Amino acid sequence: MTLRFCLAPTLLAISLGACAQAPAALDEAMKARVSALVERTLKHMVFLEGGSFEMGDWCGPRHVCDTERDSKPLHTVTLDGFSMMAYQATYADFDVFTDAVGEARINLEERYADRRGPRKNASPNWYGAKAFCQWLGQQTQLPFDLPTEAQWE
Repeated sequence: MTLRFCLAPTLLAISLGACAQAPAALDEAMKARVSALVERTLKHMVFLEGGSFEMGDWCGPRHVCDTERDSKPLHTVTLDGFSMMAYQATYADFDVFTDAVGEARINLEERYADRRGPRKNASPNWYGAKAFCQWLGQQTQLPFDLPTEAQWE
C-alpha cells in the first residue's frame, strides 16, 4: 500500500516558484514556527482507506449527461490509501512557508483586507499550493502533494 499525504488546494493569483527552497540558515524563531506548522499539519492528517469507485459521467435514464469536453465515460478508479489534511491551509500556515523560503507573503493588497486573516483559508494559486506541499514534504521527509482529481472525488 502506498501512503501519500495531500493538502487541499486553494486558488487565486500569485506566482511562487514551484522550486522554492528554504534559505541556508533559519534563525531559531523561524525554526520554531516551521516546527509548529509541521506538528500541526501532521496532527490534522486524516487517513482515507484505499479502494475502488466509479468516476466519470453517470449519463443514464435518471441522470443528466455531462456535456463538458473533459468529462470521461464512467470508469472504475482504484486508489491506494492516503492521508489528507482535514482543513485547508490558513494564511498563518502559508505565511510560515513564504517567510521560511524567503518569498513575499500572498494577498497583502488592500482588496484582500477583509479576506486575509491568520485563521482564514489561504488562497494561493496552483503553483503556490504545489510549492507549499513540496516544501512540507521536505520538512517532514514524507511524500506530500496536492490531491489528484480521483482523490478529491
